[in-house]
Amino acid sequence: MTELDSWNFDKIVDGSKAVLVWVYNAQAPGSYQQTAAMKRLGERFSQVNSGFLCKVDAVSHPQLAERLRVQTGVLFFPPGELTPVKYSGQIASSELADFIEGNTKLLKHGQVEKMGPYARRFMAARGSNARRMRTKVVREASSLSIDHSELRASRKHAEEYVKVMKKITEHGDDWLMSEIARLKRLASNKHNSSHKLVELRALKKIQRQAGDIA
Repeated sequence: MTELDSWNFDKIVDGSKAVLVWVYNAQAPGSYQQTAAMKRLGERFSQVNSGFLCKVDAVSHPQLAERLRVQTGVLFFPPGELTPVKYSGQIASSELADFIEGNTKLLKHGQVEKMGPYARRFMAARGSNARRMRTKVVREASSLSIDHSELRASRKHAEEYVKVMKKITEHGDDWLMSEIARLKRLASNKHNSSHKLVELRALKKIQRQAGDIA
């Protein structure tokens, strides 16, 4: 496991790849067992990418722990994101493996990048013709999520983009920010994280398109 500190954190957790960050207290009871459990998980999920599992000693690096807003716990940073999904269960349990597996499975699907151009065109539509143009983009994106051979295996995930764009068309751009805030809260729940992370990622992807255009 790579040891993170205030100097190397931003270089490693930079959004270019998925990173799982374990914030721990080496002086706390049970730390030895937790370390052993995390090492086993690091070996199990080593195929995700190089340096996937990292750790932060909250005692040695209190400022970094404060920045992450956690004294002990596990944070998952998806690729392209600097806002983590927090794991709220026990470290030495099968629930953590399920949490990692559920979130890393989403990394295998290519629909997020393929839907990006549609999201950008959608958010670029402004003025009196915005609704008509956005409706057209939604229709095209719907056809892609159903017909494109590379997306067929992950149709449900790709269709989250279509769902989000339809909601924005119906409720307006302000709905986007309020929905992101709502899903962040839900995604932190271990029972909802896998499903809600897909929807949250689609929302944040579309949010970035808006930011690039603004």
